[in-house]
Amino acid sequence: MRYMAKPIISNILLFIEALLLFLLTILFSLKITILNKNYIIKTLEKTNYYEYVYDEAKNTMSYITKKTGFSSKILENTFDLENVKNDINLFVKSFYKGEKVVLNVEHLKENINNNLERYIEEKGLEVEEEKITNYTNKMVLTYKNEIRLLNNFTDISNTINKLNKISTILIPLFILDLIVLIIINKKIFNKKEHNVLFYTSVISLIGTNIFINTLNINNLFIYNNKISELIIRIIKNIQIKNFIFIILYIILGLLLTKRTKETE
Repeated sequence: MRYMAKPIISNILLFIEALLLFLLTILFSLKITILNKNYIIKTLEKTNYYEYVYDEAKNTMSYITKKTGFSSKILENTFDLENVKNDINLFVKSFYKGEKVVLNVEHLKENINNNLERYIEEKGLEVEEEKITNYTNKMVLTYKNEIRLLNNFTDISNTINKLNKISTILIPLFILDLIVLIIINKKIFNKKEHNVLFYTSVISLIGTNIFINTLNINNLFIYNNKISELIIRIIKNIQIKNFIFIILYIILGLLLTKRTKETE
């Protein structure tokens, strides 16, 4: 009975090891991609997202300005690409800290007001103070809406922040548990087929990638086309990293298989 129990317990431990390795891989992939603010900022740079937002903000604000009856020249030198980049990066950093995003738009408001006053004086127009205030507030609100990456960012920010904290705790715990289980499985039960651990994880990772592909992420739409493109890029990046782990685990499995045969 004891002879039969050892292989059963050993196989159970091996299954737990494979599950931990799979979870560790997925968690690590998320930790270095979607849960990493520096990765997101680099991805924004690579996809020219700052330029896109700058152009969108200028075009939208210019359209509103013309509809209000003013000239789009009012918006000249009110903000530049560097302002947009700094504000988006501030949004990302606050987002990943779970903090409220507070953009300093006083400089923008001041520039718009100065340009508007100059324009009104040059054209000899009589414009009500209320109309000027409403216009300035609308411009500032439009700028803020273009800067933010998501609509319901507060709830998502809190979730991301919690996941980030959990992953920081879980990754070292997973690694420690995996090492302990491997030692127990190998030393106590003398299990030689540890290549199964890596092959099981390979199958799990392949299954995960196949499942993601079935979701047809290329048609994913979140907030706007550029955000959707960004999310798709991140998901595909995670898939690439998983494929790297798949190759790594196959190599390790083959090495362990070779070593096992040599010791037999």
